[in-house]
Order: sequence, then structure tokens, then C-alpha cells
Amino acid sequence: IYKGGNTYNTIKNLKKKLNVKKNKYQIVLQEQITKAIKAYFDVVFSYRTVLANENNMKNLNKILEIVTVKYDNGAASIGDLTAIKASVSNAQTQLTKVRSKFTESMRYYEYTVGENYIRTLPYEKNFNINVSTFDLLYERGIKRNSTIMNYYDSIDAEKFNLKSKESSFAPKLDFEVSLDNVMDKEGYEEREQAFNALFRLTFNLYNGGKDKNKILNSYSAIRELNFNLEEEKKKLKWNISKLFTSIQSTNESLTSNISEVIALRKMVEAYWEEFNLGQQDLQALLQGHKQLNSAETELIKYENNNITDFFTLLGYTGDLLAFFDLDPIHPKFIDFSKSS
Repeated sequence: IYKGGNTYNTIKNLKKKLNVKKNKYQIVLQEQITKAIKAYFDVVFSYRTVLANENNMKNLNKILEIVTVKYDNGAASIGDLTAIKASVSNAQTQLTKVRSKFTESMRYYEYTVGENYIRTLPYEKNFNINVSTFDLLYERGIKRNSTIMNYYDSIDAEKFNLKSKESSFAPKLDFEVSLDNVMDKEGYEEREQAFNALFRLTFNLYNGGKDKNKILNSYSAIRELNFNLEEEKKKLKWNISKLFTSIQSTNESLTSNISEVIALRKMVEAYWEEFNLGQQDLQALLQGHKQLNSAETELIKYENNNITDFFTLLGYTGDLLAFFDLDPIHPKFIDFSKSS
């Protein structure tokens, strides 16, 4: 009838522990999604790097052809020919490196996504990377981050566990009912039945301090969980702050970097026209191509870092699964046999 709230608190404890398991499942799923996202964008941007370097190589080979013809006709020096050949060799080495990186990215993407990776080959790279203020992001993270939620649920579970242990000192009231059948009592021809009812009240007076030690251990566990929670909040704040600053600064850098690439392309086009007319020297044209290739590569790097930071930030604020419309708690997600 009454056990000092033991049954109630045990059920509450189990419910909170179930929430902890669900959160751990979400954390594992989120880790796998983050891994797939990184693999996805490694393919996207390493491929763009290959294209940029192939275009640079194409232009340098074109210059080499022109300088070779001029050299054969005595219109260019051996120094000019040597300089362009060195630039082509250097560009070829760089192209080999980025192609190798692209191949590695593809292999890792295949490993991460699975055998049907070709069906999900990445081409999308444009996302709306606008973030709100840091305070709003941190507040959202405190409310939705799976690791933070796990600590809150673990603390609540341990508090219910503590109440369950404390109930061992409360009186327990049991009600017992029994029915006795007497079949062979002397002097009676018929069966005799006896209905018994008993209220039993028990107290835990002394058990060697076992229950007290259990309670002390529970208090210690709660203090440890609270300490870890505060540390996790500090860690969350630092990570969100770092990513927020990175995204903001990268967005600003991207604007100037895009303008730089556009200006350098126009400059190289002008150099080409002047070079063909004999009004521009070779070194200026080679330097222009080198600057343009570096700027294009840097732009790709900025875009890659920016979008990776964005999705990492979504993970910390607890919005990553929702971004992809994933509900890991839904029965159709857990049991694929129920999916349509």
C-alpha cells in the first residue's frame, strides 16, 4: 500500500534514464551526420580546387606555347622560356597534389556514405549561412544541446534515485490477504474455508548503515553531475563563441576575397591582351596568374571552412538533426519496417 514513495520515484528514475538513452542515440547519430557532412564538403571543395588548378595549368601551357614560338623565332630570351617552364612544372606539381586530395576525399566519402555513394554525389554548396547573435545561439544551445540535456536528465534521474533510497527509512504498509482451505479437519465432513486479512507495518530501524551509505553516494553523484554540467556549459559557450566569431569574420573575408578574385581576373585578361600585343612582359603575366590562382584557392578554402563551421554550430545548438528533417525518436526512423 505504501513504501515511502519508492515505487513512484523508481518509475520516474527509469523515465529519466530512458531520456538519457534517447539523447545518447541522438548524439551518436549527430556524430555520424557531422562526419558525412565533412566528407561531403571535402569532395565539393577539393573538386573545385582541382578545376581552378586545371584552368591555371591550361593558361600556363598556352603561355608556354607562345613563348616557345617566340623563342624559336628569336623574339624571346632563354630566361623567358626557362621561367615559363618552371611555372608550368610548379603548377603541374600542385595539380597532382590537389587531384590526389580529391581522390582521397571521394574514397572517404564512399567509406562514410556506403556503397551507394554515387547516388548522393555532392554538388550543392550554397547554403544560407546567416547566424543570429551569440547570446541567442548560446541560449538555444543550453536548451537544445543533446549533451547538456543528458546532464539535466541524469541529474533528475539521480534525484529520483535519491528519493527512492530515502524511502527505505519511511514506514512501509502492506496489506496481505489469504484464503485457507481445510480439507481434512477431524469431525467435519465438508471443506472449511478461512479468509484472512492482515495489515503489516514495518520500520527500518537498523541495517548497519547500508542505506545511509547509499544515500551519501547518491548525493555525491548529484554533486559530480552538477559540476560536469557547469563544465559542459563553459565548453559549449567557448565552442559557440569560437564558431560564431569564425563565421562572422569569414563572411566578411569572403566579400573582400570575391572582389579580389574578380579584380584579378580582369587584370589577367588585360595582361593577356597587352602580352599578345607585345606591350606586357612575361613576368608580369606569370605573376598575375599566380596571384589569381592563389586568390581562387583561398576563396575555396574560405567557403569550405565557413560552411563546415556552420553545420558544426548547428550541432552545438541542437539544430543539426532538424535541419535535415530527422526525428530519431519517431518509430518510423527507429524501425525502418514501419517506413512508407
